[in-house]
Amino acid sequence: GKVNGDLKKYHENGNLMLDGTYENDRGHGPTKLYYENGQLQISTFMDTNSTHEGHISRETLSYDENGLLTSHLILDNDGTAINKLENQIFENNKDQINRPYSCRCCKRQINGLRNGVNSDGKDFDEYTYKALMGGSVQALMPYSGYTDPHSYLRNEWWKFCSMKCSRTCYE
Repeated sequence: GKVNGDLKKYHENGNLMLDGTYENDRGHGPTKLYYENGQLQISTFMDTNSTHEGHISRETLSYDENGLLTSHLILDNDGTAINKLENQIFENNKDQINRPYSCRCCKRQINGLRNGVNSDGKDFDEYTYKALMGGSVQALMPYSGYTDPHSYLRNEWWKFCSMKCSRTCYE
């Protein structure tokens, strides 16, 4: 009475929802989840021995409904995870982080994102940068009017040279 072997589930519209392998009623093996529009949502490996939530192990790729990669994780059976997408984006763009640009308010030169502040006076930090580059910026780019992610970040996030400058602009 337990599910063993290949399992496929479908959305009400007939498109594939789940394509996976089960062992004793639990996911075990390559697994793919799909959005209702048929686009791949998650490609992962289920392992009944994994302590990670959902028993996910190895490489996991997540996509938005338009097919844009939003997450690339490597998960160990002990539950630890490495976000390859964030690390790769950060490594590929290190030189861009240090590229100079002008303060939006006073036009003073800012020597890279690390030296800019946002409207709340918050300094650039690598964690926020990685999170933005890993999903938010990529999703907003088509609607932002900017041609590259760094222009978007320089003009919309860390756009001021100091807290005094950002306060002046927002008063």
